[in-house]
Amino acid sequence: MLHNFNEKTWKQALEKDPKLKELAVKAGVENNVERAKELNGCFAWNCGHGVVKSEAEQDLAQYMFCIDDNDDGVKNSIQGRILAARAAGISLNDL
Repeated sequence: MLHNFNEKTWKQALEKDPKLKELAVKAGVENNVERAKELNGCFAWNCGHGVVKSEAEQDLAQYMFCIDDNDDGVKNSIQGRILAARAAGISLNDL
């Protein structure tokens, strides 16, 4: 799912992910941030029931549910754990 969703992050996500852009264009929400925001989280709650209005929107909502744009957060978390293990004298093989 796309995190910290706003106009800037939506445009960045579209530039970064060609598949996302393709699905957004088909769903007609490439330039409609508010509608894209509605679709962003709807699949997680009830597979889009009551929110999704077309097959193209369904495809976009499902795709948005499956992607994760928070790569830096995961990398930072892993690096923090590695540093903590090293500081504690724990071998990375024992993690």
